[in-house]
Amino acid sequence: MTNNMKLIKTFQDISKNDIKIAGGKGASLGEMTQSKIPVPPGFVILSNAFDKFLEANNLEADIDAILHNVDHTKIHTVENASEKIRALILSAKIPENIANEILHFFQELKSDFVAVRSSATAEDSSFAAWAGQLESYLNTTKKDLLENVKKCWASLFLPRAIIYRFEKNLHKHPISVAVVVQKMIQSEVAGISFSVHPITQDKNQILIEAGIGLGESVVSGQITPDSYVIEKKNWKIIDKNIAKQTKALKKSGEKNIWKTIDSNKQKLIDLQIIELAKLTLRIEKHYNFPVDIEWALENGNFHIVQSRPITTISETTIVRNELDFVLSKDWIFLVGRPYTLFGASLYQRWFDPPQIQELFGESILDNLYIEEHPSVVRRYVIKNQLEAFKKAIEKIVKNDKKKCEEILKRGLALSDKAKEHLKKNPFSDLKSAVDFLVELTLHATVFSYFSYPILTEIKDEKLLPIAEKLRGISYYPDIVQEIINPLAKKEAGENFNFLTVTEILSKDLTQAKTRKKESQTKRFVYAKINNKEHILYVDDVFELIKKLDHIQVSDSVRGQTAYPGKVVGTVKLVLSSTDLNVNFKDGDILVAVTTNPTLMPLIRKSSAIVSDEGGVTCHAAIVSRELKKPCVIGTKFATHIFQNEDIIEVDATNGVVRLVERKKQ
Repeated sequence: MTNNMKLIKTFQDISKNDIKIAGGKGASLGEMTQSKIPVPPGFVILSNAFDKFLEANNLEADIDAILHNVDHTKIHTVENASEKIRALILSAKIPENIANEILHFFQELKSDFVAVRSSATAEDSSFAAWAGQLESYLNTTKKDLLENVKKCWASLFLPRAIIYRFEKNLHKHPISVAVVVQKMIQSEVAGISFSVHPITQDKNQILIEAGIGLGESVVSGQITPDSYVIEKKNWKIIDKNIAKQTKALKKSGEKNIWKTIDSNKQKLIDLQIIELAKLTLRIEKHYNFPVDIEWALENGNFHIVQSRPITTISETTIVRNELDFVLSKDWIFLVGRPYTLFGASLYQRWFDPPQIQELFGESILDNLYIEEHPSVVRRYVIKNQLEAFKKAIEKIVKNDKKKCEEILKRGLALSDKAKEHLKKNPFSDLKSAVDFLVELTLHATVFSYFSYPILTEIKDEKLLPIAEKLRGISYYPDIVQEIINPLAKKEAGENFNFLTVTEILSKDLTQAKTRKKESQTKRFVYAKINNKEHILYVDDVFELIKKLDHIQVSDSVRGQTAYPGKVVGTVKLVLSSTDLNVNFKDGDILVAVTTNPTLMPLIRKSSAIVSDEGGVTCHAAIVSRELKKPCVIGTKFATHIFQNEDIIEVDATNGVVRLVERKKQ
């Protein structure tokens, strides 16, 4: 069949010059095919096929009318528009001549299964910033092909895409979408390769990530892949991180399913790593700029399924490597707090430059927050940054008494103002409320916390009482609960807790529902690194926490003795301050992240107390001494190692908690 309508072209007939009709993805695959790069065969349904589909079904006017009523600052109008437009597209019929053309090219591929991917086109090249958010469908058969093509077309009107149109003023520009149809590679191993190291930006280093199964699991961040760093000059592998993989995405019939595996092995052998590195460099040299490629290994052969330019170190690139990046730094655990993602990002603003730099002369640039349990977040900072920050405070307290006094008195004034604000909320917008909270906490909380021990040491009789008074005042929780949260909810809706302050202030609300869904099975990791936010959801944060704290975990944990004694009993886990375990019986052992007065009914019943967090003046320690109950605090991992109904021995005299008998399954 000849392609008289020029609605479809094979990869052999497409080059990098065809981006306006084939989209970035389609043009790249065609360019690599023409350059003899090992690309699985395929074709592109050009953007004019989508235009003709809209024309044949008289959809242009309806779509324009729906988009005309969108207020992109109000997420519900975006979501309503998205739902209506995608419903129009999915319910319409592909014209017979276009459908036949698509099916003909599919038959020519001689492949039972294909990957169907969106490839956005636009006059403005910056459109590529969100093109990757459009849809892809793996292991598509002839039966589902036409429907999945329509789904790719409809993905041009996902909420994120609509918001992007308005934010970049593209809603009046011609935007269309092509669809790539490519022979499906059933990869044994797959992943990503960067021709320039995305973290260090070292142009002499190639970074490869590899995981067992289909590459989607690596790209989406749903597994932790192996990572290998290779030097281009001598093809030497200079770093390897071998990750344990417990699940893999694989084809089963006509579906992709997660299969349970147990692999501690290196995913690519060294010869394969070097082969792929050389192929990556070959692609970089062809394009003459750094590239980020997706690859798949099938029957010992590498296939390139996508290539993108790395013009800058993109946000998505850093997020993919976030876990490797944080593990390369010398983190120190600072504190645990009952925060959501929104709460962690709000807390983080205390330490953000430039305001803290201006006030104290030093800031903590790198911060990491890990959701250990629902609403229990561990905060880590870089050790040397924390030490530099403490020294900056000490310098002010010891050498600049005037500034020290100004900060402390400003803290008192802001505390009085906070009290008034709680009586009558003067804030009409979230930003002004957050700015006030940041100023309050910097002067009244952060400075008083770090300056108090120094003022005590030097016995400053004038300023010490002010710092001591400030340490007893805390309007932060009340302002967050009564002022900040309602304003955030007004801006972002019910799911505001799954967004950061930055996202809400910039009207980027598109991730809330996705994160809410992910939070049901995963825990968030939120990092503020070099003043950039990075967020990902992880299946097993305990593995990450163990690595960060350099802890080898067995069936026992050590902590600090709060009150001596030895007992054996049944574990009852309490993971939050409101988790009053209804099955708690007299003599059970309370194992908690931390304790507070609301847990007193359980503490009185317990024979011993074990906590992840706390020091000798924490609630658990004080109460255990009052009630004379054996207590081990600061174990870090007790709530992870022990399960409800386990039998454990609490040897508080020696600060050790041991597993006696695992609960019966």
